[in-house]
Amino acid sequence: MKRAIRRFANVLLLGLTVSFSLTDAQGKTEDLKEIQGGRKYDFAGFPLANYTTDRGLGFGAFVSFFYFSDTPKEKEPYRASVALQFYQTTDDYAFHKLLLDFPNLFDTRARLDVVSGYEAWADSNFFGIGNDVPRYRPEATPAKYYNYDVVNFWLVPTLRVPLVKKWDIFVKANIRVADVKHYENSLLTETQPIGFSGGFYPQWSLGILTDRRNKEPSTSQGYVFEASVRTAQRFLLSDFESYGANITFRQWFEMGDSDEYVFAYRIAVDTNQGETPFFHQSKLGGSQWVELGGNIVLRGLPFGRYHGLTTLYSNTEIRAKLVNFRLWNRKFAVLGVTYIDAARVWHPDAADNRPFNIHVTAGVGPRLVYNDVFVVRLDIGVGLDEFLSAPGSLDSSYAPVLGINFMAGHPF
Repeated sequence: MKRAIRRFANVLLLGLTVSFSLTDAQGKTEDLKEIQGGRKYDFAGFPLANYTTDRGLGFGAFVSFFYFSDTPKEKEPYRASVALQFYQTTDDYAFHKLLLDFPNLFDTRARLDVVSGYEAWADSNFFGIGNDVPRYRPEATPAKYYNYDVVNFWLVPTLRVPLVKKWDIFVKANIRVADVKHYENSLLTETQPIGFSGGFYPQWSLGILTDRRNKEPSTSQGYVFEASVRTAQRFLLSDFESYGANITFRQWFEMGDSDEYVFAYRIAVDTNQGETPFFHQSKLGGSQWVELGGNIVLRGLPFGRYHGLTTLYSNTEIRAKLVNFRLWNRKFAVLGVTYIDAARVWHPDAADNRPFNIHVTAGVGPRLVYNDVFVVRLDIGVGLDEFLSAPGSLDSSYAPVLGINFMAGHPF
């Protein structure tokens, strides 16, 4: 069985992953520290491909460049990383990104990471605000009823600075410019929520964090706890005034005496108050990029399926290491993952007659880990979405929807 898995992984690698490194004369590769100490630069890249019912068939590429120090510090995966993403779908969605990560800035244990990008989506989805928002079945939906066009420019820098032993503070700016164009007979035009025509929305966050992971990105033991507050104000150039808070706890367990089986979970609560624009209500706070629906939380359901001011959500995963091997003098591991996501949202202006209506999705997929610093994942997720029986009817029923995502990085 392991031989077959290894053959499959070799085919996957040869077809999808390109990597090279520049090594010193020693060329040490016996363990992670030797690999990092014996290599100054590394590069990994692979094509992107996915299918979701709301974005169609997607394609593109993701490349990442790593720089290592001569003497890697404890829990320092690399000295610097630069990544580029080009991504386009057949359903007129594009998201091109530049990602920078410096996990030990100037040997101070401070960390700076930056996400910036251009996102454009013709016929983006808006299904209403609140937790109980059944939708028409696709074949019964009036043309453009759940759609609008949006173009976003993103800049999201996050700086972590040591506070006391094993505790950091982080400062984050989530700067977003959204240009929204709506259709005459759409639900968005009918309801006209805050941010109906887009706008400039810079959010500023301040938080504390303790990171007790044994390593990253493929953690097998430890936990991360964080709490933060955020605000957007007109005197800080925002078109909207809001404030919010986030508490997130992530933990990883080795299920046995080694890291062959890892149980991982994240649970978080996030709240916004004030003039939070509708186009940002499915984007959640905290130190990580989190979006409700799509490929992070509620994988399988459409991106932005639920909008609300308060969100309780969780991810649960079992990661099984199927095989370890070396290829081209590099370390690889193939994981098999099963997962369950759950979430519930609240909004003061939306009807909420089912307090225990928690949305759940589940899925499986393989992951490829390269030299403990680069992760490729394929998530095949299924969720039960709620559909109205007929236009104008209050009766609804559930039916499965499918989302397939092939991308970089663990979701948490």
